[in-house]
Amino acid sequence: MIEELQKVFEILNLSYDENKDRQYQEYMEGILEWNEHVNLTAIKDRNEFIEKHYIDSLLCAGSPEFRRAKTIIDVGTGGGFPGIPLAVAFPEKQFTLITEQEDQDHPEALR
Repeated sequence: MIEELQKVFEILNLSYDENKDRQYQEYMEGILEWNEHVNLTAIKDRNEFIEKHYIDSLLCAGSPEFRRAKTIIDVGTGGGFPGIPLAVAFPEKQFTLITEQEDQDHPEALR
């Protein structure tokens, strides 16, 4: 399924390298591990995770508004989506992720 993510990068004319691959893999593993203790996502299958969290998060990246923006604010970023996948894809942009107060009980889950 990582191949599907690479295809999205190609469609968006973005580079996909080993570093981005590692970041996506590690974040997915971290979220799925934390999800056993804290309800971050209902998705537990890795293929569905890539499709629903990573690919869906990247869909806005093709818009002219997104491309022009230098800073992005992700309000209500439950589990870090879409902010984290976008930050990995666009390291040149500055991202601020804001989550609900309830999630502050477990801020280490988003690190």
